[in-house]
Amino acid sequence: MSNTARQHAFKPYPVWPGFALIIVLAGVELKDTADEETVNLLTHVKATLPPSDAYVILTILIFIYYLMCVYRFHSVLRQQTDGDYPVKPPEAAFYHLVPLFNFYWVFAWPSRFAGYVNAERAIKVVPGVVCGLALILSALTSKYFDTAVGLAGLFLVTAYLTNRLRHYVGYRELDRAAAALENPV
Repeated sequence: MSNTARQHAFKPYPVWPGFALIIVLAGVELKDTADEETVNLLTHVKATLPPSDAYVILTILIFIYYLMCVYRFHSVLRQQTDGDYPVKPPEAAFYHLVPLFNFYWVFAWPSRFAGYVNAERAIKVVPGVVCGLALILSALTSKYFDTAVGLAGLFLVTAYLTNRLRHYVGYRELDRAAAALENPV
């Protein structure tokens, strides 16, 4: 990779905007719950209000940002490996949207990343199945318990994998620098 190409090297998106949006979502959830309790107290009827527009919009924005992070994650890997990494960025993000296949996919792409990185002995990554289980548990928590908590779990896994990716990129750059010193052009 030339010096100008190295200046334009992709970096993974930061995960903190996802966490910031999740904190806002938790506030919206608390407000929606308080509104529901107020209605129940005033009407003396156990009512369940539909989620607010802010809740729906924030949930969609958070998921879109997650997909953007996954897309960029795989873009960085493809760029760093000069296209050798087997997962293409568009398919990495799109397969999260395919019903039923997405259950397989949340195990597949972390496993491929872990297998690829561990095979190069660059850094150690926990097995992809562990990350996949954490992603599935996060999705189930989001669906059946609390959306903000489940999405936080999703971004915790993303933060871990992004950290491993940053270390991997650093390792690859050191490897390239060492090769350039051994074979000056």
